Amino acid sequence: MILSRFFLIPLALAIYMQPEMAYGHRKTRSFKERAKPKEAVALVKEKIEDTLPFFLTAPKKWQCIAEKEALPTKVMAIYIGSGKKGFTPSINVATEETEVALGDYINLAKRHHESQIDTTCYNLGSLETTSGNVELLQIDKKTQWGEVRFLQATLIKEKTAYVLTATCLEEEYAEYYPQFLQAFQSFNIKKSHSLSQGDEGKN
Repeated sequence: MILSRFFLIPLALAIYMQPEMAYGHRKTRSFKERAKPKEAVALVKEKIEDTLPFFLTAPKKWQCIAEKEALPTKVMAIYIGSGKKGFTPSINVATEETEVALGDYINLAKRHHESQIDTTCYNLGSLETTSGNVELLQIDKKTQWGEVRFLQATLIKEKTAYVLTATCLEEEYAEYYPQFLQAFQSFNIKKSHSLSQGDEGKN
């Protein structure tokens, strides 16, 4: 079994460790500042989400970013809130093709997270979403901004892995946890996307 690049650089950690992407640190430029003035209009939530192959209900007043040039490879969208202590909470959605079963996929991801310095990972079991059950991982990591917690949900459908990663400071986790779960539970893959993957005629 070949270990994909997805696990060589865990998606949640790879995103977080790129401060220039402004996902976790307020001192970097915001996405609106990075965009051209007129392009900022494209950040309107309704228009952006119409282009995505899934539905996800993010917490109220969170901004959705889905511009490919502003996102790391495999990340389709990121939703960002407003942190209280200099670290921005976020939820990102990424996809990749895979031949691996969900259980093996989770085991590989957990093994890799645990191999990282100052990182612990726990399997939290399954959660029902609109598109089916996801498997949950909790990843805790010591960083220059303090203890950061990642809640990661993974679903595999038609050989595509959908990975949702919610991130916040560990001390703020109790506040954001219900919102993270609600967002995960709302996740729904659009039928038009499934059909484009060759699902015609399937129930």
